[in-house]
Amino acid sequence: MRRRFLQTAIRGIKSVLTNPPTTEASARSILSPTSISTATPRAFTAVNRTNSSQQQLQQRYRASWGRPPRNNDDGRVIIFTNKPGRDGYTRFGSQGGRGGTNHRQRTTRRQLATLAFLGTGGTVVYISSRQQIPYTGRIHAILVDPETELSLGKHTFSEVINQAKMKGRLLPPQHPATQAVRRVGIRIASIASDGAGGGYHSHMQGLDWEFAVIHSPEVNAFVVPGGKVVVYTGLLRLLTTEDELAAVIAHEAGHVVARHVAERLTQGSVVELLRCIAYYAFGIPIPSGPLTAVFFLPNSRKAETEADVIGLQLAARACYDPAAAAVVFKKLGEEEEKHGASAIPKMLRTHPVTRDRIKKINEMLPKAQLLKEAAGCNVGMLDAFERQVGSTIGGGW
Repeated sequence: MRRRFLQTAIRGIKSVLTNPPTTEASARSILSPTSISTATPRAFTAVNRTNSSQQQLQQRYRASWGRPPRNNDDGRVIIFTNKPGRDGYTRFGSQGGRGGTNHRQRTTRRQLATLAFLGTGGTVVYISSRQQIPYTGRIHAILVDPETELSLGKHTFSEVINQAKMKGRLLPPQHPATQAVRRVGIRIASIASDGAGGGYHSHMQGLDWEFAVIHSPEVNAFVVPGGKVVVYTGLLRLLTTEDELAAVIAHEAGHVVARHVAERLTQGSVVELLRCIAYYAFGIPIPSGPLTAVFFLPNSRKAETEADVIGLQLAARACYDPAAAAVVFKKLGEEEEKHGASAIPKMLRTHPVTRDRIKKINEMLPKAQLLKEAAGCNVGMLDAFERQVGSTIGGGW
């Protein structure tokens, strides 16, 4: 039936070409955009037929296509056909015919297969890359190898130090502030690297810890992978005791112990992969802005809280007063009030609200005090510890 219809259509086209309309009105009727747009066809064909055979022709095409031919004034018949075109149009369409249903089914099967593959592969990768964080016991997945992590930390630290040198802001090693930071930092680092916190700690072995002080009013300190710690003088001005300085450096060491940078890199890579899959496999675009607010910022706050918990225990085991951490955060909270940072909504913060951090520290203080007592932190033990570490690094305290 379809072949006979196409043959009839071809003959109709030839008829139009060899017998053009005799009047301008006839030509406008055949090629009228109005007659084409009413049925939105893919093509149309004009066919000469006698009046006696027009009714049969109409019945035949009504049965085949559900739309009768159209009579023209000069005896020609315009037949609208849904002939497949280059754009891939099919007879049954995508709105309820067999072709559309099959296409949807195939698409759904492909999507389900993709989800099953990703789910299985993701589960295998997660199980094989799980690590337990010391001191907290939290399980996380890390896809970044320690060598890459160390290389990234070394490169970042070098850039920061070189920029500070060019601006004349890097304090020399013999400066009292640098010596104090290095003295406390080495003591914290030796505790952080001893593996007493359990969990995965292989990345802590053999680290080349470095400590630098930059002259800047910025109230901040940070650490990069590999144990590279930078403290700004703007923060040092707020501290009055070595216990408070130990709370700051122990917090930064907690980030190294928990591999928070590697975890953040892993999360970023996985999220970007899922965004690509969602778009190319399912046609779902996921903007990066909402992801920051609902995923990355909450994880950043969680990492800061975890570093507080780990740092509190490191400082206690290093024979510093763990209660000094609450004092430090109280001072930081007052600085936030001065500069209006406290007005930032909680969900848009990279760090937890200061009062929440102080509350968490006070909850952890009994455990930290027990760790300090278990470490035997009396004067005799402390002197022996300092002499041992001082001889190891080739200098005194």
